Amino acid sequence: PSLLAVSAPLPPQEPSEAPPEEEPAAAVLQEEAEPDAPPPEWRIGSGPWDEDLVALRSSDGSSWERVGVLVEGASLPCACRFADGALLVAFQWFPFDQPEAFQRIAVIRSDDDGATWSEPTTAAFEGLPEDLGRPSGPCVVALPDGRLRMYFTAREGHGDAEDGAVRGGWLATWSAISDDGLTWTFEPGQRFGIEGLDVSDPTVVRFRGDWHYLAPIADRVGAAFHAVSRDGLAFTRWPEVEVRGQGPWLGSALAEAEHGEPDSFLRFYGTGRVGWSAISRDPRDWRVDGRVAWSQGDRPAVVALGDGSRLMIATVPGAQRRDADRALLEAMTGGPTVTMTANDRFLYVLRGETIYMYDASTLRFLRLKRLPPLKVGDDEDTAPAERSGEGGTDEDG
Repeated sequence: PSLLAVSAPLPPQEPSEAPPEEEPAAAVLQEEAEPDAPPPEWRIGSGPWDEDLVALRSSDGSSWERVGVLVEGASLPCACRFADGALLVAFQWFPFDQPEAFQRIAVIRSDDDGATWSEPTTAAFEGLPEDLGRPSGPCVVALPDGRLRMYFTAREGHGDAEDGAVRGGWLATWSAISDDGLTWTFEPGQRFGIEGLDVSDPTVVRFRGDWHYLAPIADRVGAAFHAVSRDGLAFTRWPEVEVRGQGPWLGSALAEAEHGEPDSFLRFYGTGRVGWSAISRDPRDWRVDGRVAWSQGDRPAVVALGDGSRLMIATVPGAQRRDADRALLEAMTGGPTVTMTANDRFLYVLRGETIYMYDASTLRFLRLKRLPPLKVGDDEDTAPAERSGEGGTDEDG
């Protein structure tokens, strides 16, 4: 398949008189990106920091073809189109080599309908209340006046603690406005929230003049909170919507045209073992469209391209988790270069210079550790725990 390329970073927000730096060569998106060397300590696995964003395209909206990796170490994508036709993708970013950007919302932009993309740039927020936690789970929509609005999840209470955690209050939806997709100005007031209940990761779509808000209900798979607003700011809660037998409402919605008529129906792309889609001509009632499915990628963000095709940005396991899956499979099938040991709590697999740790009862990947290179005189048969200087029977070793 054809591969996407990454173009130069987004331009600075203020002009500079310094001569422009030489533009870096375009980087090709890879199907199987090699992981960067992690820090020497145990690195936690099976989290959003070990997911990648991939691009898929569809000419008919039903069958999807993977194009390549778009961003490594990222999750919860959303996509929208500027009034000038440019595409913007916002997501939660986890770059281990940029601590200041870790777990922040970042954006990339394409000016050629998704053929090339800028490097990720963290979004700047202005006017956030001091007691509001860190924004996450972005959903960006284009407004009729050409600006962008980002709906995001945050916890009102004590804000960010020194260790980066957020304490107090309940997760709810807030918003910020932007002209360029880089700098976002907080809009006072809460867009949607339920006292005593966390609500997160919504999608918002404009349909027949109204803005429709949909957010997954944590304890009801296949169900979503639903609210409606005329101005996109003041939402009125409507009865929940549900599609039985499907996964959570983690994804995106598009207003679709039919027979040349805009806003004919809404389509939602959701998350499950197999990606699912539901359609609605009345946003209070949805039905599954079994013709639309895809086998790879969760939390899909879908946007229409200029030629009528569709671009999907979805989340897949990152390189670290793919390596862990391969190591466990080789250990289970008796791979000659893999060693496995276990206690009543954890399973350890040594593959090359890496120890992978799994939950012994569920085989869920927990974390990995790179071993230091053997020094001259070291016994190659030394046990992994001895070589690493760590114990091999507790969670931290």
